[in-house]
Amino acid sequence: MKNNPRISGFAAGYCQLALLFLIFLSLDVFGQRKATFRANNKKINIAYFDKEVAHIMQETGVNGVSLAIISDGRIVYDQAYGYKDAGHESKVDKATVFEACSVSKTFLSYAVYKVVDEGKLDLDKPMYEYLPYPPLEHDSRYKQITPRMVMCHASGIENWKDHNNPDTLEIVTNPGQQFIYSGEGYEYLAKVLETILHEPYEVYMKRIVFDPLGLPNTFTSFRNGGPDNYAIGHTALGKKIDKWKNLQPVPAGGINTTATDYGNFITRMFDEKHLSRKSINQMLQPLTRLIPGDTTWYFGPGFEVQYHGNDTIILHGGDNPGFESFICYSVVKKSGIALFTNSERGRAMIKRIVSMSVGLDVVPTVGSSIAEQYPSPVEPIVQAYKQHKAAGFWTKVAELEKKNNGKLPEKTMTELGWIFFTADPPIAKRILQKNIDTYPEAGGGLFLLGIFEENNGAYAEALKYFRRAHDLNFVLFPISPEIKFCEKKLAKHN
Repeated sequence: MKNNPRISGFAAGYCQLALLFLIFLSLDVFGQRKATFRANNKKINIAYFDKEVAHIMQETGVNGVSLAIISDGRIVYDQAYGYKDAGHESKVDKATVFEACSVSKTFLSYAVYKVVDEGKLDLDKPMYEYLPYPPLEHDSRYKQITPRMVMCHASGIENWKDHNNPDTLEIVTNPGQQFIYSGEGYEYLAKVLETILHEPYEVYMKRIVFDPLGLPNTFTSFRNGGPDNYAIGHTALGKKIDKWKNLQPVPAGGINTTATDYGNFITRMFDEKHLSRKSINQMLQPLTRLIPGDTTWYFGPGFEVQYHGNDTIILHGGDNPGFESFICYSVVKKSGIALFTNSERGRAMIKRIVSMSVGLDVVPTVGSSIAEQYPSPVEPIVQAYKQHKAAGFWTKVAELEKKNNGKLPEKTMTELGWIFFTADPPIAKRILQKNIDTYPEAGGGLFLLGIFEENNGAYAEALKYFRRAHDLNFVLFPISPEIKFCEKKLAKHN
């Protein structure tokens, strides 16, 4: 039957009206965007939510934020807040990239599982059988290390080569025995994939991760220009840090991305359209216990895994100079957040933002373990220091101690020690000493005092603090390499 042009025109017009109606549904009247979003069956007023995020940023001194809220396996709200730098010269937008820091590792984890699904990689086969690794050949134990050990941070490889003996990449515990966070392990794993796939890291990441998952604002390096819309990092006291434009990829911590890209990444990782169910199940295995005796908090092969009743939550955090990042995702409720900030106090925002949105029962991640969550006494003390330096700091400390039965919380003092570690070392040492005097079992304070003394060449004092933290089973930062380093230094001196 010949088409009737009047009927065809009417059909075309009807389609246009239908499209306009769909657009109208996504807007309020007069062209305004929806006033609410839903997360875990909770209706959230966007204006209130944005105002609260801006308030928290002001209180914590965070300049810029990239945020995505996930519910029902999709992004239900994403937004950019604040400025790229402390000078407020340029606003953050949804395409502004932030340093993913250690969250960069999760992109490599996805690539690993893609290669596993293709039958090209065995997670339990020693990595040297794929690629001999000269930096570790001095220690025969390296032949025991598998991809699974690396991904759950049980390889025994130190975090970074230059942290202890810069001339030697060390294995500090027997592979497979305990949690030792290791960026170097992921660097080795990325090279194993290069060998299997016969292409460089940045090429295979684009081919099997970024392009198929639709991540247009995720970059492995600044080589060949890289992104030009990026945030600048800041210390916890608001001092701007020169932007790290890594010209070579650093798989363990060098990716720049946005919360929107990451939200899409994490939801597509678990939608069973991109990874096999077998790989997803492997990713959720509780392999490396983080705290002795705790059966709710592990590192699995790729993410931290937390168990809360019937819920399973994966999470990961990271920090580079001037940046902090955090992601969490409930594989049961299919909800979570991606948070990227250009401040070293960014992860203090975690619990409040999670509470305001998806409401997950999340314990802040490994890297956040020494930090207070907003609101805390840290905010007014930092503000007092900014206004009146050391005098303001100690005046505010005394004021808050008076209101709190003569002492500050342990985490408050630990975090203050962390914040002022390089900004004002005398304050850092004094507040950390006050911390362990008040709380003898303050593992974080002992660890930081150990690092402080180690940096100043006081290896005997440092060793004393490290051993005390070790005896308290403080495992959230690797102590064994520090003990070994100090023992070597003392033995050499004697």
